[in-house]
Amino acid sequence: MEEVGGSNPLAPTNLQPSISARERLPSRPDEPDPRIGTKVKSERPFRSVVLLRDFVAESAGEHRAVAELLKEAEQFLTSHAWCPGIRQSFVGFAVGEVVGVFLFELTKPLGTGDEFLWVVVGDLPSAYFVVDRTESPREALERYCELMRAWVDAIEQRGSLTGVYPVQAPPTLDNARLLASRLEFIEETLLPVVPD
Repeated sequence: MEEVGGSNPLAPTNLQPSISARERLPSRPDEPDPRIGTKVKSERPFRSVVLLRDFVAESAGEHRAVAELLKEAEQFLTSHAWCPGIRQSFVGFAVGEVVGVFLFELTKPLGTGDEFLWVVVGDLPSAYFVVDRTESPREALERYCELMRAWVDAIEQRGSLTGVYPVQAPPTLDNARLLASRLEFIEETLLPVVPD
């Protein structure tokens, strides 16, 4: 996803999904950032995910918007040097132009042994993480909210960002508040309807 130069990507006037997790080089180029998850060897123990062609949307327009979110998630994931490629993509949950929770099977396991990664994109920071203890779209979105809340809390408490997910936005109180309001919307409005 492209960065918005010189503007605040969390600004409420920016209607396009505009911030993504900051690319930081992992400790080895063939592994994801170790702060984001732990090694999990999986044989696809995932619930409630479907291929895009099987995703049921309220309209053709909504289906197109979800397809765009999926494309954004694929581009975000493959933009990392350690990503070997994507074998298969699954939709876990999506509300076009707002948020999408996608599961990706990689073409080969990472150095950590991970074969699947969750990716969350939308009108909020993009993030990837391993499937450790997140076997459903709801659990994945809950994990996403935990990762983003840690960033918000670190900024609000004027703490260190070491060890929190690298969000691509200036670490300001205004950005923390904007992200907190989006997380509140997700937790109160969307999480109750996300498949488990």
